[in-house]
Amino acid sequence: MIIKLNILIYITCCLTFLTSCESKSQSTELTWNQYRGTYRNGCSLVDKDSIKQFRKIDQVFWEKSGYYGHSTSPVLDQEKLYFGYGNNIIALQGVSGEEKWRFKFQKDQKWSGQASTPIVYLNSIYFGSREGVFYALDKNTGNEIWRFNTNGIIASSPTIANGKIFFQSFDNYIYALDINTGKEIWRFKTLRGGESSPYVNLGKLFIGSESGIMYCLNSETGELNWKFDAKNRIYASPLVSNNIVYFASDNGVLYAIETSSGNKVWEFEVNSSIFSTPTIYNDILIFNDWMQGIYGLNAKTGKKIWFNSFLTTGESIVSNDLLIFGSSHDYKNYINGMDPNNGQVIWRHKIRGSISGNPAINENLLFVITNSGIITTYLSNQLE
Repeated sequence: MIIKLNILIYITCCLTFLTSCESKSQSTELTWNQYRGTYRNGCSLVDKDSIKQFRKIDQVFWEKSGYYGHSTSPVLDQEKLYFGYGNNIIALQGVSGEEKWRFKFQKDQKWSGQASTPIVYLNSIYFGSREGVFYALDKNTGNEIWRFNTNGIIASSPTIANGKIFFQSFDNYIYALDINTGKEIWRFKTLRGGESSPYVNLGKLFIGSESGIMYCLNSETGELNWKFDAKNRIYASPLVSNNIVYFASDNGVLYAIETSSGNKVWEFEVNSSIFSTPTIYNDILIFNDWMQGIYGLNAKTGKKIWFNSFLTTGESIVSNDLLIFGSSHDYKNYINGMDPNNGQVIWRHKIRGSISGNPAINENLLFVITNSGIITTYLSNQLE
């Protein structure tokens, strides 16, 4: 009886994936065109009814091991899961975990070949590598379409907007390339490169650097609009909402800056470094610091709404009344579901290994990659 039930669950989930893919394949919501997805929230689509199903973890749907160390965050489309591991970009079938293809680069140096977290747009997947090469692959076959060489490590996940793909390299340049050909359109010289990923909004490109400067560029021309000096390294990627750009620095300060002028609106300081990218939900700005926990701030004023003490691992994702994040406590690792409106924990599930990037969610499947080399997909049929 249990076997029949599991088969029924599997078939139902497959149909959910395929039906959604067929009916929404032309929707821009289904592209993963920047770091953490189109809405910077770690979800492949914004669908209230389906996301709200995930009120608890019912069971492990499938699990694969063997990807120990140096894995990127997972990236989703409606059929596959993509991620970087060592010097490979790998595509797995989302509903089965079957490996569909892998693309190997820098074949002689496995660990130094680590990729940046990829993005998926239409029929292509894009990523940079620590050998300084930026790649475009066919997402269905893994075949190389084009490559572009820089003179530094590329740890920055790219962003696509208006036919261009943007990223930065540790050769101290921000690049804009044609997404179809890989030809350079413009480059902008910075004081120092970084791993912060760009965010494009209304013709403006925002990106942080290890020099401590947040840059705002004209995304069409690469000309500087303004820059803001946070006076400490910016590892995290920015988020833009309601004409405000939010970002954090290594010295534990989260900033809210006007996108038009570069003037500071407010800042919020914690007693630990902030490496995570913030996210926003119902005008609540949510972020986690390195040592203390997760915060929910009023996005307009910067005033603290709630705080929950956790030793967090990786970054959180949020959509439709559910915040999902990893944590570590008493030498045990967990994935947690939290109410983003008040910071109260709804459920907690023990996992093997800690989450180094961020989880990803697609309807009733939750994908998690841990530093123990395990990819786990959790299934929820909990309806409201």
